[in-house]
Amino acid sequence: MGAVFCVTAFAYGFMAFQAVNAVGGSADRHVTHPLFTWLSNYGTTAILGELAVLAVLTVGAIGTDRWWTEENAKIGEIKQDESVQESERRIERG
Repeated sequence: MGAVFCVTAFAYGFMAFQAVNAVGGSADRHVTHPLFTWLSNYGTTAILGELAVLAVLTVGAIGTDRWWTEENAKIGEIKQDESVQESERRIERG
């Protein structure tokens, strides 16, 4: 989702830059491009929608961070216990 936002933001920024710095015929070259036509019509809505999704995902990631950390710690403890048990078996076999 972050990559989509980056592409949209850069394209929207470039479109706005072209509109502000319209000098001669070079500015008209990009106006008819389908991406810039779409961004001209829906760019603001797209960026705001993407920001809203990123905000929800960020809050979700922050909210579940403790749970993921505890789950990974449990998995690490289980693997460590299994490793210790295997080492003890090897010692007993001698």
